[in-house]
Amino acid sequence: KKVLSAIFVIGLVLSGALADTGMPDAEPEFYYTRVMYTGVGTPERGGPIPARNQPLRNFKCSDLERGEGGLGGGWRTDYPASDCKFIWGVERLTSIKAYREAPHPMELMDPRIFDFPYLYMPKPGQLLLNRQEVGRLREFLLRGGLLHADDFWGLYQLQHFFDQMGKVFPDRKIEPVPMTD
Repeated sequence: KKVLSAIFVIGLVLSGALADTGMPDAEPEFYYTRVMYTGVGTPERGGPIPARNQPLRNFKCSDLERGEGGLGGGWRTDYPASDCKFIWGVERLTSIKAYREAPHPMELMDPRIFDFPYLYMPKPGQLLLNRQEVGRLREFLLRGGLLHADDFWGLYQLQHFFDQMGKVFPDRKIEPVPMTD
């Protein structure tokens, strides 16, 4: 009886250790990195407007449970709530371990940007990239990084984003990806 009890206890300990492998204390595999851009606006509409807002300091995704979050405008559209909710969805629907402690905004000129292969850029329809940012974004993309840009208010903003990306890759044009790809 003692041998069976000992084997049962060892089995429980080992199964608990194996069940925990790779999840709560593991290094994140994915960071939802939001691009903080400084120039917002277009010359035709009185831009650029300098960034007025900085990222929230000491904000944790768990703060959403208390109803905090939901700032907006430019790079901060739906920040930080949407970042936390996206991360939670990634973890719920995949086996990817995402960084979920807090939102992860970062400026293009931050030298650590290359450590995070996925960049999210909201509201880029009024984005104004300076020469240094153009070079940094080009290098990021040529190294294999992914830029996810969304939330265009009309064809004017979409065209403006295409123009900004034309500064990044003047020798290339944006083409739709066919559904068969």
